[in-house]
Amino acid sequence: MGAAIDDLLPRPSVVGVLNVTPDSFSDAGLFLDPDAALLRARSLVRDGAAMVDVGGESTRPGARDVPLDEELRRVVPVLERLEGTPVSIDTSKAEVARRALDLGAISLNRRQIRLERDLKCRGWRSEGVERRADQLLRRAELGEGL
Repeated sequence: MGAAIDDLLPRPSVVGVLNVTPDSFSDAGLFLDPDAALLRARSLVRDGAAMVDVGGESTRPGARDVPLDEELRRVVPVLERLEGTPVSIDTSKAEVARRALDLGAISLNRRQIRLERDLKCRGWRSEGVERRADQLLRRAELGEGL
């Protein structure tokens, strides 16, 4: 069985937020460039973040939906640069979640739902976790959200 996220990160842990959206409430689009996002993520970790939460769609009130291809364009280059850094992905789209998990994300941040990943081999270690991930992704594909 794979390690639970509680075993992978110290408790309590600080999670750094990295929004790669032009309309972010917290940073006004400062980290749209993947290299700028990487520098920010390194700064968050250096300042004590145990994990970096990457989001490519705004959750602020009144925010417009982001098309799948645009959200992938925003987050994939950042996730590729963050290899080896504990990362969570903040998304409501199953395909974005799937790509992020494939790129090493250890957690899915959306309405308190987490998917646990084993950092060492980056493969599923728990049949129960894998089943839960499949259920969540199916729900998202059916438009039920995550």
